[in-house]
Amino acid sequence: MSEFGNAFLESEWFRGFVAGAFATVFGFLLTVLWEVIKSNRDSKQKDKAILLAIEQDLIAGAELATRNIKLLNQELVGLETGLTLTIALERFYSGFWDLVKVNVPKQILNSENGLRNLRGIAAFMSEANATIDSREQYKITNYNVHNYHERLKDYNTKLVGGLMLLIDDIDTALKCIMK
Repeated sequence: MSEFGNAFLESEWFRGFVAGAFATVFGFLLTVLWEVIKSNRDSKQKDKAILLAIEQDLIAGAELATRNIKLLNQELVGLETGLTLTIALERFYSGFWDLVKVNVPKQILNSENGLRNLRGIAAFMSEANATIDSREQYKITNYNVHNYHERLKDYNTKLVGGLMLLIDDIDTALKCIMK
């Protein structure tokens, strides 16, 4: 190497430049590493909060289904003697599905059927709400129809069977995603 090249490489400003460039690259790498760690931590916290909300909504849905089954069974007994309940059945709230659609937690993505189970539960809750609404409308508008009690018995029997399946699906989903 020439004398100029050696003098250039050994000059103080060049060493300062190299040290500054190294410090900048090192600082950049540390910043990127910190952001990755922070992002992973935030993602885990967000997933945990979403899973908790899903769990609470599913548990509330199972409890509501149980209450509705109890009311329907009481009415089925009463229908034998011509009595009906005046208490309306409770409708399901499936807000957990909106939460899942926006941000699917990794635990659900990694479970074999977690996403499909949750979608099925949300769809069934919506279908159950439509059946509950139809049943209530039928009770209000068709009391004087000659086969009123038989039709209401059909509604109730269909709902009891479906709600029992819903409770089983919720239990399965909870076991699947809440490991």
